[in-house]
Amino acid sequence: MNRRIGPRSVLLIAMPLAVARFVGAAFLGPGSALAFAAVCVASGATLGADMVILPAMFSVALTQAGLSASQPFGLWSFAGKLGLALAAFVILPVPQTFGFTPGAQNTDAALRTLTVAYAVLPCVLKLCVLAIVLALPLRTGA
Repeated sequence: MNRRIGPRSVLLIAMPLAVARFVGAAFLGPGSALAFAAVCVASGATLGADMVILPAMFSVALTQAGLSASQPFGLWSFAGKLGLALAAFVILPVPQTFGFTPGAQNTDAALRTLTVAYAVLPCVLKLCVLAIVLALPLRTGA
């Protein structure tokens, strides 16, 4: 019997696992290098779903809307790079605004801000993407 799990189902499994694993980084303290390495390995294991399946589903949806096959991937690539640039522009200065200085002794407030910016916010964004995936019509590759 050949059972196939579609891309939507894989995302619905992988995305919550990525959030559950990466949220662990928010609870790590100083000197938790091994635990942080475990969080990185575990969250990296689910990264393939984001890097491969989401663009493929996006491409299918846009192709069904009448765009050529190359336009969806170009648009996805542009959106990803724009999102990364905007995140760097907006998020990178936030911890510094709250007193975080890399390599220095930092206050608890500065460290909490860093934790929220780099561990909690990405999980919130991934949950938003998960909500969008849940809203996608089943015909786009379920």
